[in-house]
Amino acid sequence: MWSHYANSHKGFCLVFDPVWDFDFLCYLHQVDYVVDRPVVSIAKKGGFDFDQACLKKAACWRYEREWRYISKKRAHDFIELKDGVFKAFILGMSAGSEVLDFLIEVNKKRAMAGLLEIPIFSAKMNENKFSIQFKKTDAGVSG
Repeated sequence: MWSHYANSHKGFCLVFDPVWDFDFLCYLHQVDYVVDRPVVSIAKKGGFDFDQACLKKAACWRYEREWRYISKKRAHDFIELKDGVFKAFILGMSAGSEVLDFLIEVNKKRAMAGLLEIPIFSAKMNENKFSIQFKKTDAGVSG
């Protein structure tokens, strides 16, 4: 999913534990991967079929094992999550130093607010397997 959602490894990924915040967990929905394209009608009696419109994806994307956060808030509204939900930042393999600097700054602001530091990991290609390895960086709030 890095190539689709993290600007071809130039961005970063957030690792989170939704169980930490029950209110957040209530808005997570697992995507259903299907062969046939769903037919969705906003004119259908009973209203818009939300699940058909937002939680279906072509079966060829099943490897993503995607979950979506969906709420009735407007798209530009922020959601407030409890401290501890985010477990890590993972830098993409092609992320530049500006991305790391940004995440260090985020952690500095969290520390000033009395919040937990989020560990930063970097992604590296495994030399022997078709997989990605993650290594914790030593770039913390103080370093």
